[in-house]
Order: sequence, then C-alpha cells, then structure tokens
Amino acid sequence: MEVEQQIGEGGSGGGNAWNVQVANIAARAAYDSELEGFSVLVSNTGDARAGVYSKLTDSPGDWSAVAYFTGATGSAGAAGTNGTNGTNGTNGTNGVDGSDGEKGWSPMFSAITDGARRVLAVFDWVGGVGAKPTDEGYLGPAGLVASIGDATDFRGATGASGAGTGDMQAATYDPTGKASDAFNRANHSGAQATSTITGLDTALSEKAAKSANLSDLGSVATARSNLDVFSKSESDGRVSALLNAAAETTLDDADRLYGGDSASSFGFRFITLGQLKAFLKTYFDTLYAPKTEILMFAVSDETTALTTGTAKLTFRMPGFIVSAVRASVTTASSSGLVTFDINESGVSILSTKLSIDAGEKTSTTAATAAVISDPNIADDAEMTVDIDTAGTGATGGKIYVYGRRT
Repeated sequence: MEVEQQIGEGGSGGGNAWNVQVANIAARAAYDSELEGFSVLVSNTGDARAGVYSKLTDSPGDWSAVAYFTGATGSAGAAGTNGTNGTNGTNGTNGVDGSDGEKGWSPMFSAITDGARRVLAVFDWVGGVGAKPTDEGYLGPAGLVASIGDATDFRGATGASGAGTGDMQAATYDPTGKASDAFNRANHSGAQATSTITGLDTALSEKAAKSANLSDLGSVATARSNLDVFSKSESDGRVSALLNAAAETTLDDADRLYGGDSASSFGFRFITLGQLKAFLKTYFDTLYAPKTEILMFAVSDETTALTTGTAKLTFRMPGFIVSAVRASVTTASSSGLVTFDINESGVSILSTKLSIDAGEKTSTTAATAAVISDPNIADDAEMTVDIDTAGTGATGGKIYVYGRRT
C-alpha cells in the first residue's frame, strides 16, 4: 500500500515516486545497500514492462514486489497490410566449373558384304574411359541398326560400263581379254627397243663386240683379258702378292686400307688412314666425354689482407680450353666484394669478372656468376691475375681454372 500511495502522489504532481531509473533488474543491484524507502524505476523488469521497486528495510537487497507502470501484453491485433517488396540483392558469384567428363568411345567398323551391297558393322569400341559400350550392329542412315538389311550401302550404285573390256578386279589384269595367259609373249603385240631398257644396250654392245672377235684372237690370254677374266695362276699370283706384301713401317694419312663397301653390294673400295682416324675420333667422342682438368693458383698468402692491383700473380699455361673458373678466400671479406680478373697476354678472358660476395668464402655462391668470353688459351701463354676489388679483411685468395688441354 505504501508503494501504491507513492506512485499515486508522483502521478498527481507531488514529485517523482522513485529516486533513480535503471534499464533492467541487473542494474538495480547497484542500489541494494540504500536505506528503507529508496525507490528504483526499472525500464524492463524482464517481460518488457516497466515497474518500481522500493527498499522495505535498510537490509541490503530487501526490495519490495514490483509495482508495474504497464499492464500485461494484450492479445495480438489483426495483421496489417503487407509492405512493399524490398529491392533484389546482388547476384552471388558463379560456382567453380565442374571437372571434365570421361573421354568418349569411338566405334571400330568392318566392311561386310551383303549380296551386291557393302555395309559397315561395329565390331569394337576404342579410345574411351570408363565403362566400354556394348552396342553392336550395322551403320544405318540415323545410327546403328540391328538388321543388315536396314544398313546403308556405302559402295553406291554401279557406274556405267566403259569402252574397254576385261575385269579390273580379276587376279590377272587382262585388258584385251587374254585371260588364259596375260604374260605369254605370243599374246603381246608390238616391239620394245633395247634402248628403252636402262643399261641394256651398253652391256650388250660391249659383250657382243668382244665375243664377235674371239675367233680372231691370237691367244687364250688375250681372250681372257678382253673378257675381263683371269686364269687360276693369275688369280693365285694376285692373292699371293697381297698376302706376302711388305709391312708398312711409317704410317701417314694418305695410306690406304681396302675392303668391301656395304652400300654398294660390298664392291671393292679403299679408305685412307686419315679418313679412318677422323671417323674413329668422331665415334669415340660420342662415347667418352673429354677429361676435365682443374688448375689451382694461389694469388696471395694465407694471412695478409688482400689489396687491389694488377698482375698479383703471373704464370704460364699449356694449350687449354677453359670451361669454368672459380675463386676462394681463407678469410671472408667483412664488407664489399672480392673481385679477380684473369688475363691472357694482358687481355681479360672474362666478360663478367670472378667475384666473391661479402661474408662468403667461395665464388660458387656469388650473386653474379663469372662469364668466360675467351676460353681458348694458346700454348705457353703468359697469364696474369688481377685483384680489382679486395673487400675488407679478406685473406688467402686462390683461383681455379677448369677445362682440358688441346
């Protein structure tokens, strides 16, 4: 009754019926220690209704029952009219493409004789992935058909007969109807000049001229010579001369070796020793890689810091083909590159100098690799090594030259 009286007084102009207003019950706890009669307006007591709580005593948290400002929720009213439709949202992104399907199968056909017709029949399927088709049949106007009578004749109608005679499909071509023996000379007409047969005229003329004169020859030896044949004793003599020939003591590139040439039915041929040497070199070069030599040169001692300068080292080289160069130091430079140049007779053989990065001991890890511009070193060439940049504190400089002698 006391709470209702206070609310009534507040509503009739006697001042507010509460001391403070909070949002919810949890916020009310801040005033649990207030004295008796202290009032709090809670905007939402938990059911969306507002009400006032008062301290019944001075004891902490001793609050009265709520005195509501609003009644309980009423029944729902009638539904209002529908509002206008909102604007459509933006389209979402397209989904990812699906994976490719399996590779299709291709039919294999065979030609089938059906009386005067020729049709195609499917006898297998190839080239696909997945389950192999089992369809069989004959190729019709719109696909496979089961009956051979419904298949398409791919040969087409027979054309009109030509003016000639004979059967072009016969086992023996017989354009004049002589099927009994097309290759019988008696069935042939006309003559072929021997001049139209390659080489026949020349061969016959030579042999005919020689044979026509045999009766006039004075001796058998002359006849054999005329016919390019040898007697047994003559052949034995030639073989003996070959087997008993003197040994060659000094070989040179013009010396000959005789044998049969497989490209001309093993006709008698010779090659020179120079040709043989060139052939064998080419052949063995494909089997065995040239041996690589490594030449190492110290450019300084092991303890003295490097300094720049030309011709820090001078030496001579044999004839040499350079394939690679490297450099190393015993103590790495604390800052700055160490750069070497290699010269042949005062001219650099490098278009990009040989360098070692700061903090590194070898050129193999250099950011910029050396490039060889002149790999061919002449025999007994004077070589010099320059130190173009010395870095800081680097010691024990060395260079390495890779390649092979010429």
